[in-house]
Amino acid sequence: MGENVTFNVTLIPTPSEEVLGTLYVKNLWKNWEDAINPVSLKFDNGTALVNVSLSEAGEYEAVAVVGTAEQHYWFRTSSFFFIVYHDKSTHEIKPEDNVTIAFQLLNRTGQAEYTSIDINVTQIRNARTWSTVLENVL
Repeated sequence: MGENVTFNVTLIPTPSEEVLGTLYVKNLWKNWEDAINPVSLKFDNGTALVNVSLSEAGEYEAVAVVGTAEQHYWFRTSSFFFIVYHDKSTHEIKPEDNVTIAFQLLNRTGQAEYTSIDINVTQIRNARTWSTVLENVL
């Protein structure tokens, strides 16, 4: 984790004057404690962008407060790590070849995660030039 999350908070209708508010993010897995310090919102043309960094996977509630109004948004973050076993994976391929990608999925505590995984390839690129070789592979 430690990844940034961006909140785009929009007021409708757009106010004609500057409006201030506060964004709270609560961690539901930790008895609703603050996941971040409350962030002041300053709306420019009815919109405020806020970047926050969450340090843990979990379930959260974001609460935007403007005056006496509150808007709640619930979301979940996950943290998985992929370890690719290159010695067991296919690297040199040509059209119509089968490709093998050997990997292990670890959960946020570093333990092996055993679950069903769907992998959808939408684009293949040349690793040296990063040019597109094939698109819309699905």
